[in-house]
Amino acid sequence: MAATATIATIYPNVISAFGLLGGFCAVPIVVVYPGYIFVKLSRKPWTHPRKLVLLIITTILSSIGFTAAVLSTLDLFGVVSVS
Repeated sequence: MAATATIATIYPNVISAFGLLGGFCAVPIVVVYPGYIFVKLSRKPWTHPRKLVLLIITTILSSIGFTAAVLSTLDLFGVVSVS
């Protein structure tokens, strides 16, 4: 209860805090780890076209997710207003 009260006091705008946590925690769990695990467990060489396409897509989606997390952080601290 004390931890919840402390977090609520520090971050009154909890939606931005959830965006921050979602961006930094969900992106690796949903995008990065499955893509890299597939690449690692596949028996084909690293230069196989399917692996390269998967790595490119994973990198693009990760970049989008982490950019959203950074924007949420900046919005949380009032540096940028994201609507």
